[in-house]
Amino acid sequence: MALPPHHARAFTLDHVVPIARAGQLHGETRPAHRECNSSRGKGRKTKQTTTLIEW
Repeated sequence: MALPPHHARAFTLDHVVPIARAGQLHGETRPAHRECNSSRGKGRKTKQTTTLIEW
């Protein structure tokens, strides 16, 4: 069952290098929870993280 799009744990597309920090719109991306992605905001490039699920 999918979560509603605006739920804190719904998945979003996270840009590894934020667009606001010279990242590319179609650059390297990864899945992230909406809450986690929003908390990083326009911050610096984040280190690569692993997930428990293969996407």
